[in-house]
Amino acid sequence: MMIYKCELKQIRESRNLTIRKLADGAGVSRSSICDIENGKVDMKVSTLVILTKFLGCNLSDIIKF
Repeated sequence: MMIYKCELKQIRESRNLTIRKLADGAGVSRSSICDIENGKVDMKVSTLVILTKFLGCNLSDIIKF
């Protein structure tokens, strides 16, 4: 059950990144990025850390409680 709002898509788009560029750059599968952005899966902490490092943002930028 998701009790937060994921801002990953908004952050990705604000940086003019495609799903492919984000996935390739962060080393995460494209299907995982799509599933996360569409709320189909909960993110693993390890995936969050990878994405925040690649995007140069904080966890609180991606996840809104």
